[in-house]
Amino acid sequence: MNFVGVSGPFHPLRLLAFFWIAVTARGAEDDSALLADDECRTEGSECLLHALQRRGAVVEHSAALPDAGAESEPDNSSPDRARHCLQPYEQCGGIKPDGSQYAGETCCHGGYYCTEVNANWKQCNPTKAGDPHFVYKPTKELTEPSRAPLLTYYVYRAESADSDYFDNVNVGNLAGTLWYLHNEVRYAYDAAQCTGPWNCDLSYGRYGYFVGCNNLGEFPFPTYQIYYEGAKWYTLPGPCPANTWQEKDAKCIKDQPGGLCEGTPTGAGDCTYSIEHAGEISIDEMTGIEDYGRFISEGNKMNDTEANAERMAKVDKLFKDKFPDMPSDADLPSPTCDFRMEQLAIVALVLCESELTQSGIQAQVHKATPKKCPPPCAAR
Repeated sequence: MNFVGVSGPFHPLRLLAFFWIAVTARGAEDDSALLADDECRTEGSECLLHALQRRGAVVEHSAALPDAGAESEPDNSSPDRARHCLQPYEQCGGIKPDGSQYAGETCCHGGYYCTEVNANWKQCNPTKAGDPHFVYKPTKELTEPSRAPLLTYYVYRAESADSDYFDNVNVGNLAGTLWYLHNEVRYAYDAAQCTGPWNCDLSYGRYGYFVGCNNLGEFPFPTYQIYYEGAKWYTLPGPCPANTWQEKDAKCIKDQPGGLCEGTPTGAGDCTYSIEHAGEISIDEMTGIEDYGRFISEGNKMNDTEANAERMAKVDKLFKDKFPDMPSDADLPSPTCDFRMEQLAIVALVLCESELTQSGIQAQVHKATPKKCPPPCAAR
């Protein structure tokens, strides 16, 4: 198992401070579980931790920013109200069971698209190669360079030794990735597909392919105490984020370009970040042991903030020793992730205001049908 580093001359990316791709988790007990993870999916190969350095630009939020290529919205919608996108296999068009014309929502949850089943019925089916899909049509604003500041910093991820892809993935700063290795977490970019929350295509169409961020220990995940100070995760939207690896066809890749670009990112909607390789170290080098199970064990002080800080310092030193010409992690600290659940709530009014709670949003994040308050809804 290895740590891999990636660095860049970059100037990255646009961050929407109020948006982050949500995550779910499951535990792992051994190397086979780690290799089964989407980020270490090649059987028999070493798992690497990629360190990515990139620059990012924080986008200026504009409530009046128009949609770009989004599906048609109901007349009573507005850019500041997230749409209550339909759950998998719900009707999204055609004729209703009572014989009347369907006039409801047509937006489907991430990973699904409103597809015609027959002349009288449309439903939210999984996105597949060759099927209809969202087409990115940037507004004038999204074709122009951004004037926002540029940031340069390292990010890391664990992956198979033969992997060389840096888009449609989840990454973290050093603290966030070490927490990942201790907890073997699955992200909402599942098999290179953006699965939510809500509909990723609509957000990318409106704001460009921004990079999302999440402070570990805060909503949306994990909301319990962690023991890596300053841990963060990021998402890197690449081509055809609506589909999984196996379903990314040439047409979808052309229609959904993603945000990865070469050289210095311009900040345009399809050029929000760039990355380059910055070296690798093995987990064996970091831990001094070859037993991954021992690394994640309670006896190895995985819930000890001081011990984890020592691990981070050791990893940083190993990178510096192997790549002395590269800046240290401390030289390129990760920027503040200013995501706030309250801001997400403002743009995610998919429930009655009196029911708009963290648990309600969490239900949406995990594709559960949230409990809706009966009309009339009392204002908070």
